Amino acid sequence: MLLQVLLTVGISQALMLSALLLLKRRKSQADYLLSLQLLLLFLITMLFLYKEEIHAFSLHISLHAFSLSYLALALFYLYVKAVTTGPVHLGNWPNWLHFLPFGTVLLVMLIQFHSMPPGAMRQCLDGIMAGQPPVWFLAIYYAFFLGLFPLYLWLSFRALQRHEHYLLTKFSYTEDISLGWLNRYLWGLCVLATFFLLFEVVGGQLFDWLGQGIGFMPGFVVMVLLVLYLGYFGLKQQIIFVDSEERERKAPTPVIATDDQAPELKYQSSSLTDDRAEVYLQRLLAHMDAEKPYLEPRITIADLSERTGIPANYLSQIINEKRGQNFFDFINSYRVREFQVLLQQPENRQFTLLSLAYDSGFNSKSTFNAIFKKTTGLTPSEYASREVAQWEAN
Repeated sequence: MLLQVLLTVGISQALMLSALLLLKRRKSQADYLLSLQLLLLFLITMLFLYKEEIHAFSLHISLHAFSLSYLALALFYLYVKAVTTGPVHLGNWPNWLHFLPFGTVLLVMLIQFHSMPPGAMRQCLDGIMAGQPPVWFLAIYYAFFLGLFPLYLWLSFRALQRHEHYLLTKFSYTEDISLGWLNRYLWGLCVLATFFLLFEVVGGQLFDWLGQGIGFMPGFVVMVLLVLYLGYFGLKQQIIFVDSEERERKAPTPVIATDDQAPELKYQSSSLTDDRAEVYLQRLLAHMDAEKPYLEPRITIADLSERTGIPANYLSQIINEKRGQNFFDFINSYRVREFQVLLQQPENRQFTLLSLAYDSGFNSKSTFNAIFKKTTGLTPSEYASREVAQWEAN
């Protein structure tokens, strides 16, 4: 009873977050999709937690927790697509295929369950509650937990990975545009799927280690924790639920390229010759040394293309093939080098490492630390300590 109350209070936050999204002045398609998905999570949880009370006045409403689960998964994947590739065009029929499982479940329930007389419906429902469900319900049950849930998790991770790859080829920074929070949310959904499989499917259905319906409870606890994380992080960082014109001006959501091929395959059809590539490379390196564009924290490949006169697609190809880097690593390698130069100058010893990092073009302490460690194998403080030791030795 206490767990039921706690889960009710926790999942009610999904209803509040759904309303917050709808109250934003400038709502995107992604906002609507996430708002609807949060509303569905609230309804699904409530239908399960209070199924016995619901059965007193309706024999079929609680079963629609499964049909709504099919819909929630489709909407969440479309949300991931909307924030990684831009607005989803619902006029394109392939996008409607994601609603086919939901429609199929509704049709099966209409034919197999809703057409029954009340007495047979009650008997069928009692069988489901007692762990002796009909074949059609087992098909809906296992298709969700063993099929659709893992499939959409994989599709969502794939879309997110393509987005992260895109950022590294077009931007020299990831602050405000990275979807790290969504990556963590997806891993939370993996935990949720594991809990459902372990406690409900294996422990509740296949081997009957747990009583009927008890196996769902650990999964719903994880679901509530995910909703609380989404609300806390989204409100704290003001990246999801807060309508901030300044934030959107500084960090517009980029549209990912549709080509996710490996670089060596992607550039096979390029018309860039080796001679021209070498000319462009020397022009690029000369510009980097003379103008130091990497000192601008929010420099993009489009900016560099405009300043050097090198087409952006060729610029990306040259950096990848001639330097063995993506744009993000290319620019930040110059920033690391600039930091090392500044650190060696005696007049800069009065400044903090972070101050020198900002002067080198970095705009985030965490990004600076991660990139510096990746580039040099040392943390900034370890590197600075080594430099100080050399100064004293000399």
